[in-house]
Amino acid sequence: MPGSEAELAGLLPALSDPVVLGGCTNLLLSDFMADYPKFVSLRQMHSILSDPPYFRAQAGALLSELIRAALPFSAAPAPLSGIPGTVGGALNGNAGAFGAAIGDFVKSVTCMDSSGKSLSIPASECGFAYRESIFRTNRNLIIVSAEFEFPPSAGGEERAKEILALRRKNRLYEQPSLGSFFKNPGNDFAGRLIESAGLKGFRIGDAAVSTRHANIIVNLGNATASDIAEVAQTCKETVLKLYNITLEPEVITYGFDI
Repeated sequence: MPGSEAELAGLLPALSDPVVLGGCTNLLLSDFMADYPKFVSLRQMHSILSDPPYFRAQAGALLSELIRAALPFSAAPAPLSGIPGTVGGALNGNAGAFGAAIGDFVKSVTCMDSSGKSLSIPASECGFAYRESIFRTNRNLIIVSAEFEFPPSAGGEERAKEILALRRKNRLYEQPSLGSFFKNPGNDFAGRLIESAGLKGFRIGDAAVSTRHANIIVNLGNATASDIAEVAQTCKETVLKLYNITLEPEVITYGFDI
């Protein structure tokens, strides 16, 4: 758990293909991996600097704290309110909701490669797309921090309250889960396909497809990672068989091939 960018730079050359962790809000790690990778957590690198409309946040900062810091100056990031996890994780998967994504506000991302060398990548070269970025596909690029620009506008805090109230009304996260398990394919919705396949409430062990939203797999008490993976695999195979559509996980997995 390096506490600074300099400490991280000194650590990386000694590691072989490390797995970099943020808030672990969308990570499914096998119960039975024979050879665990080396994990590096960036949660102690969590500073946020503001000079509105510009902000700089380290990878380990909570996304919610960045959004909260920006809301008095801009309503633009309000749709991202309530998304858990860190800034680095959000950038990795270009997290978004209600028509906005974190990549919309990025000016540049500072990364390190496996040797500890630092480089700055402009937003135009980050490959931001629906739940995608170059950082998700290239693990040699470790997100250290990012620079954001949030366009000035009023009403951000009020809009954020509306978004959070809507999330509470939907009651999607009353049970433990990793959030949306699959990406939405094309012009359809993974949840609609899974529900249409009759899998709402489908259960293996203590892992089950949520009865409130079929793209969420919940832990009913003592679910193992293997339980969750089996439920997800059943959803994927059933949707492929019925609709010839291959669902792609939004959740990051280690030790599983879903």
